[in-house]
Amino acid sequence: MEPSEHGESVKTENAPLSSLNGTLRLLVIEDDPAYSRLLCIRLEKIQKPHLSATAVHSLTAAVERLEREPFDAALLDLTLPDSSGLDSFRRLHVRFPQVPVIVLSGFDDEALALECVRSGAQEYLVKGRFEPWMLARLIVFSIERHRQQTKLVALSITDELTGLYNRRGFMELAGHQLKVAERSERELLLFFGDLDSFKSINDQFGHAAGDQALIRTAQIFKETFRASDLIARIGGDEFTVLALEASQAHAGLLMARLRENLKKFNERQVLPFELSLSVGSTCFYPKQSTRLDILLNQADQALYEEKERKAKTDQPEPGSGVI
Repeated sequence: MEPSEHGESVKTENAPLSSLNGTLRLLVIEDDPAYSRLLCIRLEKIQKPHLSATAVHSLTAAVERLEREPFDAALLDLTLPDSSGLDSFRRLHVRFPQVPVIVLSGFDDEALALECVRSGAQEYLVKGRFEPWMLARLIVFSIERHRQQTKLVALSITDELTGLYNRRGFMELAGHQLKVAERSERELLLFFGDLDSFKSINDQFGHAAGDQALIRTAQIFKETFRASDLIARIGGDEFTVLALEASQAHAGLLMARLRENLKKFNERQVLPFELSLSVGSTCFYPKQSTRLDILLNQADQALYEEKERKAKTDQPEPGSGVI
């Protein structure tokens, strides 16, 4: 059923991030201002759950709003001034995977609906075929379902010891980011590193100390790179980072920052030994469309070249990847 006319205005004030027991914040992304206004009014009249709805009328406006404010769910029309069809959902979902999305469409298209759900949408509803109370109930279920899905995914792609992504998580997420970077013609930086003398640490100080070395190394990587970058422990003492907002011009700066953070850590003498890292890097150039496994091999090769140079000179060359 279409929403009917009311005299109230749509809420736009900010609200704290909600829970299922409090106010749920919804972002309605709809190109028709009249429809979105009426839908928001009808939803906000529902007593349980209590809903606060904010309307925007383009994908660009939705992205800007989601970057500034937390929302519990988004209601997305696929036909927008700056995006249309399944691409509208995919662009939103890639940018904000933490936000459950319910698609509201004027098209009764089963194939499109199925493709939306396969791509990660929680629901696909046809306009004019639902009551607001039904939508409110679906919103609650979608939020809870998304939370459970997120927990399961996190368990499957996270390294239990360090809290970083594991190999599976990194390969899946980094592979996707390479495709996005290729479409948007952006460079990315890939770093590959490992702990020097990790076997000696385990032999001399025990495996518990080795675990601490890995945990502390993970913390140093997280301090060095952005929260949006993909940081992973992909096996043993091997770490990798895909820096999403960096190009080849930033490689030296990021390496210097990592070196400085490692130095500060060792100066605090947290562990009974010093941490030493060797790191290699390579750049993804969108026009070359290099596969992720090839990039990892390139960064790994750069790492071992630095290790060999360090073994010969016992000192890293200026600007090298050895830390």
